[in-house]
Amino acid sequence: MSDYTAFRTRREAALLAPFGPAALVATQWVSEIAEPLEQVSGTWCAVNGTVVAQGIDPAEITSIDDGVLWRDSDLVFAPDTAVIWRAKQLLAIERYGTYGLRIFDPEAPGRKSLRGVDVYPYDPKWVVEAEFALVEATAVEIDLVNGMRVPGNVTATCTFQLDAQTVTMQLDSPPGEPTVVSFLDKAASEAGAPLRFLPIRWPEGNVGKTTLDFNYVTLPPCSFSPHFMCPLPLAANRLPFAVTAGERSLLRM
Repeated sequence: MSDYTAFRTRREAALLAPFGPAALVATQWVSEIAEPLEQVSGTWCAVNGTVVAQGIDPAEITSIDDGVLWRDSDLVFAPDTAVIWRAKQLLAIERYGTYGLRIFDPEAPGRKSLRGVDVYPYDPKWVVEAEFALVEATAVEIDLVNGMRVPGNVTATCTFQLDAQTVTMQLDSPPGEPTVVSFLDKAASEAGAPLRFLPIRWPEGNVGKTTLDFNYVTLPPCSFSPHFMCPLPLAANRLPFAVTAGERSLLRM
């Protein structure tokens, strides 16, 4: 339980942080042509695997990550690096081969009203043994909450028993890499939630038995801001029973 308590403490702090997920106010995509974006000055484009900003006043930048460089008068971001500009965080991203910019504002109403998340009490019932098996990569199309559809590959399955039912979930991530599975259960579905995330710990060698702990289930970023593009669950990951474990809903003022 000490590990779980520490996890909850870290999680709550991250959610309520000035640039936590509820602070996201925009996700905008860039092309090879430099163009202005909303809510930020300058023009923006994608160049050789980076996001480049032209016309940003250096005096308005108060913090800069490693991986963000001034090149002449251009600000060049590697993906997943950020600067603080006029008290907002500008984060460069790459998703499915497309580059973009996310803007986080600590004064966003969604962040100001957030008080945390409602969490089910820890229950050992939801700690289950699962059998992992690698499968021949199978191409699938993954729907995102924003209506986009992107390509993916099912690489493995994990099979476990709960409530006298055998469930086989599908994983669409490279074997061995830390990952989460997007899933939907009966209780969340009836409440109108599109998904939650289950963290996955791959077994040694990527096959065999490992433990799934549904107490560590989290709400996805798109629960906190509509500007995230979370993947909806594959059909195999829509569970026929209620998972009364992990995070369940947002707490607001």
